[in-house]
Amino acid sequence: MALVVAFTTMSSNLCRAQMPPEAAPVLQLIYSGDTDAAVEAARSMEGADTQNPLGYLLEGEARWWNIYCDSLEFKWNFVDAWRLAPNVDDGADLAPAAKSIALADAWLKQNETADMHLYSAMGYMLRARLLALHGDNRGTAHAGVHAREHLLHALDLDPQLADADTGLGLYNYYVDTLSSVAEFLRFFMGIPGGSKVEGMRQLQEGMEHGALTAVDARFYFAKNLRTYDH
Repeated sequence: MALVVAFTTMSSNLCRAQMPPEAAPVLQLIYSGDTDAAVEAARSMEGADTQNPLGYLLEGEARWWNIYCDSLEFKWNFVDAWRLAPNVDDGADLAPAAKSIALADAWLKQNETADMHLYSAMGYMLRARLLALHGDNRGTAHAGVHAREHLLHALDLDPQLADADTGLGLYNYYVDTLSSVAEFLRFFMGIPGGSKVEGMRQLQEGMEHGALTAVDARFYFAKNLRTYDH
């Protein structure tokens, strides 16, 4: 019971896009390119609080950028990652996403908070990015839909949670850029539609006001403009 009360107090303090203090140095390591140190720092967070999804999310984020950079290739006059590099084994890299989802969902069964919905969504978003490089379109779509559901719940509970806008912005933008064949499949799979315009607005909100996702929001905002609009 004491653990629930303590985590509820921590959760309430995360609303309004406040940066958890233990997350800031790990994010700094990630976006400085020192992902190995970021993984170790994230694992220290996991050991310090085994029931908190955040450490696993940050470990997954650090691993993701390693995979993304290893998978980059030049194609169609772009440098990007379209498929998993042959030398990358990301079996262990899916584990942090699964662990963060399980922990966040366990907390949600006890106490529904905006940050736990956000953490679950971030786990599904990480899973979607990894599955996309595997070419698993169905798995990517299902993970995206689950993320969207949690993000909408998060914003219902805290309309000022800009990190949730980042995730919804990604969903709305990419769903609206699907090919006609993918649109046909989306209809029969019951995947909700999106809007590029709304997606870019939400990404800008996350870029300007997000705590955990501001850098990711800026990266994908620029990438979307480059790939689809400019």
